[in-house]
Amino acid sequence: MDVEELLRSGNVFDGSIIGYNKGGLIVPIGTLRGFVPASQVSVMRRPDANADTVDARWSKMVGEPIRVTVIEVDRQRHRLILSERSALQETRETIKDRLLDELKEGDIRTGRVTSLADFGAFVNIDGADGLVHLSEISWDRIEHPSEVLKIGQEVKVKIIAVDQDRKRIGLSIRQLQSDPWVVKASSLKEGQLLEGTITHLTKFGAFARLSGEMEGLIHISELSEQRINHPKEVVKEGDVVTLRVIKIDTERRRIGLSLRKVDSAQYADLDWKMMISNEVQDSQKEQAAEARDVQKEQAAEAHDVQKEQAAEAQDVQKEKPVEAHDVQKEQAAEVHDVQKEQAAEAQDVQKEQPVEAPVKKKKQPAEVKQPKPEKPAEVKQPKKEKPAEVKQPKPEKSAEVKQPQAEESAEVQEPQPEESAEVQQPQPEEPAKVQDSPEEPPAAEEAS
Repeated sequence: MDVEELLRSGNVFDGSIIGYNKGGLIVPIGTLRGFVPASQVSVMRRPDANADTVDARWSKMVGEPIRVTVIEVDRQRHRLILSERSALQETRETIKDRLLDELKEGDIRTGRVTSLADFGAFVNIDGADGLVHLSEISWDRIEHPSEVLKIGQEVKVKIIAVDQDRKRIGLSIRQLQSDPWVVKASSLKEGQLLEGTITHLTKFGAFARLSGEMEGLIHISELSEQRINHPKEVVKEGDVVTLRVIKIDTERRRIGLSLRKVDSAQYADLDWKMMISNEVQDSQKEQAAEARDVQKEQAAEAHDVQKEQAAEAQDVQKEKPVEAHDVQKEQAAEVHDVQKEQAAEAQDVQKEQPVEAPVKKKKQPAEVKQPKPEKPAEVKQPKKEKPAEVKQPKPEKSAEVKQPQAEESAEVQEPQPEESAEVQQPQPEEPAKVQDSPEEPPAAEEAS
C-alpha cells in the first residue's frame, strides 16, 4: 500500500495494533510498521496516565482494531507516523452534533475524564467532550480538579447546560451527590444559640466557624448595639463567642449570625422554649444512653451464657467419644473372645473328623454295592427253565387228552403275567412261547 498516497489524500486506514513501546502503539500498513504516538491516540482509548509500567498502559490494546491517518512519511529516517485522533476528528464532530440534539438538561450520563485544567475537567460522553467546571466538581472547596479526579476515571455526570450555537456541554458531578451543607444546616434553627470561632474579618463583618465545619457571617450591624467602623473593634480572629442564628438560606448556602441579639428580650420566650427543649433532649439522650447500656449488659450476659453452653456442649462431645470408644473396645473384645472360642471348637472338630470320616465312607459303599447284582441273577434263571419244561410233553399227548391241555395252558398262562409284573425284562420272551399253542390242535388232528 502506498503510504505517500494516504498522506496526500488524508484517507483513513483501518488496521490493528500489533505492539507497543514506551511512547505509543505500533500499527502495520502493508509491509511497513507505523507508529502512533501517545498524543495521537484517541481519548476514548487513552490509557491510565498513572499506570506504573508500560505494560499496564498499553498491553490491553494489543489486537484491537484501530483507524488511523498518515501524518508523516520519512523514508530516509524510516519514519511512518500515524494519528488516530485526526482520523476520528470528522467522526467526532458528527457525533457531537448528533449528541447535542439528543441531550437535555437534567439528563444523567456516564463518561470518562479525558483532561484536567485549572478551571475544570473535560469528560467524554459518547464521543463528545463536556466541561465540568471547578465549582461543579465537589461540594468541598478544591484548588485543582486533580485533588478529586484523574485522567481515565469513569464518572457519572449531570447535564446542566447545552449550547447548540457554541457546541458546548456543561456538566456537573456534585449535583449528583447529597449536599453535606444542607444536611448539617438541617440541624440548625433560627433563634438558636451556639458557639462559634472567629476565622477572619472583613469590612462588612466577621466570619465564624460553627460545629460541623460550617461558617456563618456576622454582619457588622449585628456585632454590637453601638455603631462601629470595623469588626476588629469588637472581635478578633480566634475568639470563641456565643452567637444567635438569625437566618438560614439553603439555596444560597448562607447562615446569618448575630452577636448583639444573644441577650435580646425578643428571643426570651424562644430561649425559654429552647432551654426546655434542650433539657428534654438531654433527658431523652440520657434515657437512650441508659437503654443502650442495658442492652449492652443484656447482650454481654447472653454472650456469656452462650459461651458457657458452648463449653458444656464441647465437654459433652469430648466425653461421648471416650464412652463410645470404651464401648467399642468392650464389644470388640467380646467379639474377639467369641471368635477365639469358635475357632477352638472348629479346630477340635477338624481333629476328630479326619479319623472317623474315611472309615465310614469306605464301608458303606462296599455293603450296598455287593447285593444289588445278585438279586437280578436269581430271578432271571427260573424264568427260562419253566417254558422248557412245558414244551416237551405237548407233542406226546394224544387227541383224547385235549381238555387237560387247555387247562394246563390256562394254568401256565395265569402265572406268567404275575411274573412279568414283577420282572419287566422277561415279558417279551413269554408271548413268543404262548404263540406255539395254536399249532398244537393240527398236531392232534394228525394223530387222530
